[in-house]
Amino acid sequence: MRITFLGTAASEGFPNAFCHCENCEGARALGGPSLRKRSSALINSDLLIDIGPDLMAAAQQHGLSLAKLHYCLQTHEHEDHLDPAHFVSRSAYCGVHGTPRLHYYASLGALQKAAVELVPELPPAGFLDPAVGDRLNLTLHPIEPFQQFTVGSYEVFSVKAAHAPQLTAMLYVIEQAGRVLFYATDTGELSEETWQALRAYGKRFHVVALDHTFGFQHRVN
Repeated sequence: MRITFLGTAASEGFPNAFCHCENCEGARALGGPSLRKRSSALINSDLLIDIGPDLMAAAQQHGLSLAKLHYCLQTHEHEDHLDPAHFVSRSAYCGVHGTPRLHYYASLGALQKAAVELVPELPPAGFLDPAVGDRLNLTLHPIEPFQQFTVGSYEVFSVKAAHAPQLTAMLYVIEQAGRVLFYATDTGELSEETWQALRAYGKRFHVVALDHTFGFQHRVN
């Protein structure tokens, strides 16, 4: 299993263009990997986690083609993780032909958010209309936390993130060929419910991607 981090920053990116603190100024001076786009990751060449706003720029920077993309797992619908315009970008409308159909796994809230932003592209029946899937080369799969499902050659287990309680935010355990990744970004301290679910799942994690956005500092609201 090969993991390419396309972005590891929070919603404002890093450095924050509006900030002149020591950290942001230092990142600008260093450049390269210190310039971090918003959160997204590619597993091998066929599974994407979060179809976010910096996806095009990240793919260009890393010299990546996403033409082999078959699957996408959406963590939640915040704007720094979900940019529905990319569904159009990979469609025949933008001259893209012959790519695999994208299977998109997301909460109902994320699907509804995508539908609202794609209103000019949608028929009256909405985002779940099969005609939309044919037009956008897309198959939608509504999912919830604490659900196990198969995604191509991957076994996936969704758990609940400690993030934006008004939304359904998820983290993912992803297994392929005996290797297990726990992708746990944009979350606070995990709930006891999530810890118990991970314990019951019973798999050893070979890699854990876990963020710590604010470090030991308290955020000022």
